[in-house]
Amino acid sequence: MKIKDLPQFPDFTEISLEHKGIITEYLKKSQPQISEMNFTEMFIWRNKNGSFVCRLRDNVCLLEEKEKFFYPPIGIDHPSETMREMLEWQEKTQRTPRIFGLTDRDTGLSSWLASKYAIEENRDCADYVYLTRDLIELKGHRYDGKRNLIKQFGKNYRFEYFDMTRELIPECLAFQKKWCEAHGCIQNHPLRRENIAAQELLNNFELLDVFGGVIKIDGEVQAFTAGSELNPETAVIHLEKGNPNIKGIYQTINRMFCENRLAGYTYVNREQDMGVEGLRKAKMSYHPHHLVNKKMLMLKKQY
Repeated sequence: MKIKDLPQFPDFTEISLEHKGIITEYLKKSQPQISEMNFTEMFIWRNKNGSFVCRLRDNVCLLEEKEKFFYPPIGIDHPSETMREMLEWQEKTQRTPRIFGLTDRDTGLSSWLASKYAIEENRDCADYVYLTRDLIELKGHRYDGKRNLIKQFGKNYRFEYFDMTRELIPECLAFQKKWCEAHGCIQNHPLRRENIAAQELLNNFELLDVFGGVIKIDGEVQAFTAGSELNPETAVIHLEKGNPNIKGIYQTINRMFCENRLAGYTYVNREQDMGVEGLRKAKMSYHPHHLVNKKMLMLKKQY
C-alpha cells in the first residue's frame, strides 16, 4: 500500500493490518518517542480507541474517534500546516479541537497557535523509559530487592525461558484466559479491554513486528511478555503477564526478556501508569532513565 491509497482528509478508514506497511514506513521517518506511535500499539487497541487513518499532504493522520483527538501527523511534510487543518476541521464539525501526543521535541511546531491554543501536560500519560543495561544488570543497592526476588524465584522453581514463537501462542492464549478469569476481567472494564488487546497481539503475532518471551514452570506457561521497536534506539513493551502467586516471576521475565531480545536497544519504553498508584510505584521502582511527557494541544480555557 502507498500513501495515495489512504483516504484523503477529511475522509477516514478504520486501521487494519493492511495499513501496517505504510504506517510503519512513515513512523520511521518521524522517529517517534511516545509508545502510542507504534503500529502494533495502534492495531491491538483500535477497538478501544476507535482508531482511524487518512492522508493529508504527505502525512499520515490518525484520529482516535472514541477519545476525541488526533495524534500529531506522521511525516515531515509541513506538519504545522497539517495540524492547523486538523484543528480547523474539528471546529467545523463541532468537535473539541485537540491533538494529543506532542512531546518537548514537537511543541515548537505549534508556537504560531499560541494566541488561541494552549499546551497542557498530563503526568499520568508520561511514558517510563529505562536504560536497557540497567534492566539487565540490576546493579547497585537500589536494585537489591529485584535481584533478591529473581534469586528466590530461581531457587524455588525449575523454570525454562523461551523466545515467543508461533508454536507457543496457543499456550500463551490459554494462560491469558486463566489470568483474566483470576483477575475478574469480565467485571473490570479496563482489564476486559486489555484482554482484547492481548488476544489481538497473540492471534496476530506472526503478522505484527513483535517479539516476546515466555517462562514455563513444569512445562506450563506461567508468564509471557511482548514488545516491538519504537525507534532504532528504543523498544516498547506492549504486554507483560505473570502468575501473581509466583513471587519473582515478573522481575525474572523482565530481566530475561531484556537480556535475550532487547540488548540491542539503548532504551526500553514501558509505557504509562495512567495515574494508578500501584502501577506508578512499580514503574518507579525500576528507576527510569527519563519520562517522555505527552502534551495535549487544545483551545485555551475561556474565563
